[in-house]
Amino acid sequence: YRRFDWTRMDIAAVKEARGDSGGTLNDVVLAVVAGAMRNFLQRRGVDVDALDFRAMLPVNVRAEKEHGKLGNRVSFLMARLPVHERSPQTRLARVIETTRKLKSSDTVRGTELVEEISDLGMTSLFADFAWLGARTRSYNMVVTNVPGPQFPVYMLGAKMREIYPLVPLFTNQALGIALFSYDGGLYWGFNADWDAVPDLHELVEAVQQEFEALCKR
Repeated sequence: YRRFDWTRMDIAAVKEARGDSGGTLNDVVLAVVAGAMRNFLQRRGVDVDALDFRAMLPVNVRAEKEHGKLGNRVSFLMARLPVHERSPQTRLARVIETTRKLKSSDTVRGTELVEEISDLGMTSLFADFAWLGARTRSYNMVVTNVPGPQFPVYMLGAKMREIYPLVPLFTNQALGIALFSYDGGLYWGFNADWDAVPDLHELVEAVQQEFEALCKR
């Protein structure tokens, strides 16, 4: 059984929250998630100062020349979220440092090669790696951001007003966060195990609070 919750932010406000840090929109998202999880876990009595909290981040590795071609070009990064940091600005700086190191490492290329092998016919290999990653619990949660059209879309004349994505949960995973950008908005979808996270809405509120704190600087 699942619980699902959601929230919305303005993309312009999210970009403005970066300040002069040099980070990306995704860095702001991860910093907000880190702060929200810090608050959420502390309420549960968890010692966040000693916690190694990791997020699995699906990232697009499609080259510009491949735009429009069929099939996904996705790699998976494992990022430690600075839930131990007290300051929103310090968390953002730590996230930017972490993601820059990951992007410049061989990690992206390594997982891209795994996908290329599976494209050649060994389709079960990539699924096996994903299953192994879930079984070994090398990460605590998935955070994925999918860029969408920055203009309104319609179906039979009806405008799509909002869209909230959902990321599936692996075995022994209690929470996943997916985001989708659309027409100036950043839409958050929170998918959680019904029994493990009965207080899901408190996390959603914590996300909003952390974003407001980061914006204040």
